[in-house]
Amino acid sequence: MIAEETATEELLAQRVAIPSLPGALAAILATVDREENGAAEIAAALACDPGLCARALRLASSAHYGVAEPVTEVPRAVMTLGRTTIRRVVLQGAVLTCFETVERRDAARVERFWMRSTAAAHIARALTRLRVPDLAYGPEELYTAALLMDVGSLVLLDHDAARWCAVQQGAGLGDPRELERLRFGVDHAALGRALVEAWNLPVFVAEAAELHHGGPVAPAHASFAAVVRAAEQLADELVSPRELAPHAPALAAELGLAPAACLRALEVARREWSAVGLSDWLRR
Repeated sequence: MIAEETATEELLAQRVAIPSLPGALAAILATVDREENGAAEIAAALACDPGLCARALRLASSAHYGVAEPVTEVPRAVMTLGRTTIRRVVLQGAVLTCFETVERRDAARVERFWMRSTAAAHIARALTRLRVPDLAYGPEELYTAALLMDVGSLVLLDHDAARWCAVQQGAGLGDPRELERLRFGVDHAALGRALVEAWNLPVFVAEAAELHHGGPVAPAHASFAAVVRAAEQLADELVSPRELAPHAPALAAELGLAPAACLRALEVARREWSAVGLSDWLRR
């Protein structure tokens, strides 16, 4: 960990900036995180950003929430979605805003990044619904953690797309983090944790960024790490039409779940993920 922190500092010294959380979005997050604030206060904060309002209304109106008719009022959307999901909506908007430049420059790569990240998020949420033993976080928190665990990759892509592509091309030859450290002096897991901490996001999001590829884990974090690693490992297979069954026994054993239950959860994740249009998700 000390070596990673040193590498991150060296990279930052070379003026590879970790983007700051936009001030307006930081203020909205602060409002969401104040437990004394209700739906009216949160809706008023969201009203400062029409894009976030539209995103919240679309999500609250989706089939996932089973509403009889489209949600057209932001306070009702806040009540339908709940505080944790609203926080995730704001974070999604923040990341999309911070990486607008790289999205315009490398639209196809950024789309693939989000395709994989949203797949991982749906897997993490579906697995968490199975009541993984000793897991301290809920489904929406794991969704957020898995969604943002690879955000350091966007920082690297933004910094130097050619070097980032070289790393991706060599990914099958070894640990991609090793290749990133060779090419950039730091890996995306360390950068992701640095960004999450700079944005003052919940500690579980930072832990997901750091732990999703492996490494030593304290016993108290073992179940959390198992879920985010499972999401990381299975994301590509959710994106591609592959058979998930071969992974079920080992995955279930690590999570302390029955293989059949694991498979059902993964199929639910596939259906939910497929039902979400990525182009709509990327809309601001």
